[in-house]
Amino acid sequence: MGQEISKKRGITAQLGYLIIVGLLLAGLITHFLQYMVSERRVRVETGRRAAETAQELASALKEYPAYEWLLPYWYENAGQLDVEYDADFGSGTVTEEKERVFTARHPDHSIRYLSREEVEALSEEDQKLYAEIVYSWVLIRVNESKRNLDCDYLYLAVTGTDSSPNPYETQCFLMSGAEPGAVRGTEYGQVYTMGVTVAVDRAAVAECMREAVEAAGIINPDSRDVSEEGFSNAGNYVDYYTCIDTIGDKAYLAGATYDIKALRSQIGSYTIRYTLLALASQILLLLMVMRAIIQYMIQPLKKILASIRTYTRTRDSSLAEKEMEEILSGKRALAVRQNEIGQLADDFTTLTKEIDNYAKEITTFTSQKERYQTELNIAARIQEQELPKDF
Repeated sequence: MGQEISKKRGITAQLGYLIIVGLLLAGLITHFLQYMVSERRVRVETGRRAAETAQELASALKEYPAYEWLLPYWYENAGQLDVEYDADFGSGTVTEEKERVFTARHPDHSIRYLSREEVEALSEEDQKLYAEIVYSWVLIRVNESKRNLDCDYLYLAVTGTDSSPNPYETQCFLMSGAEPGAVRGTEYGQVYTMGVTVAVDRAAVAECMREAVEAAGIINPDSRDVSEEGFSNAGNYVDYYTCIDTIGDKAYLAGATYDIKALRSQIGSYTIRYTLLALASQILLLLMVMRAIIQYMIQPLKKILASIRTYTRTRDSSLAEKEMEEILSGKRALAVRQNEIGQLADDFTTLTKEIDNYAKEITTFTSQKERYQTELNIAARIQEQELPKDF
């Protein structure tokens, strides 16, 4: 009996163990699901940010009406142009001196608003001067955008389209944004100088450029899913491209690149945050469930157990019936009356009544049996006295 009572008292502990195990499993599953959701969220957010970054470069170029002339000119004359990298709009720069020379030669022209026709009407020397001035100005904007939008690389690149012999196999970097003091050069990891051509060694990047060219007519990143179009996350970097223009068999792309390690850190941060929130809500829900279980199951069971133990000592069925009625009464006992615990209480009440009836029947039967035995004994003695002693 003591072992059975001990086991019944362990229901709460067993339930607690199950809940702890359930929470651990739920935590692992939640962490996995939240990682997938966070990865998707970061991917979309990065795509939006990369689209905004690339569009900033495209906007900086399109501020100049003659940008359609500038793009192929920069590409075709990259080795001959004397450009000033990382200049500033302040005084004392080479670009400022070039601007002064150009303005002196063409006082009626504003460099920022020259049309393609007006540029084509200039001499070759002045065309070169114009291209170098605008390049430095745009590069200043690109450097600022790179810092403000927090991307690892921001660049203007040229690649072959489907109409070229080897489409999307190489990239020629015309312009690359840089942080102050960054090293410019032609080696991998450096900020590329104008005209550096590299092979595209990842199929995902080539496909990314192809998608950007195919979507060249859509420049609003909110009008399409930028996480899937013009976007790749192969290798150690995440790349995004938007096509500024296609001229001949060349596509001029604004590209933004993010280090995937930083994105994974962001994914991890999102995952931990939302996993903790999910676990907190699950714990709160489990506490509510536990409260209901204790109130509508554990406590009534304990009262029934106590009543059974009292009945085994007193054999008082009326007291047991009264205690069962208390368990099954009140608003809180509504659920108990409708479940197996309520049925158990009813069955126990019925059992105590049946035991009492059976005990009464046994007592009555025993009394009758004793009376019959007494009468038989008396009759036997009478008969014995009536019989003769000697024959």
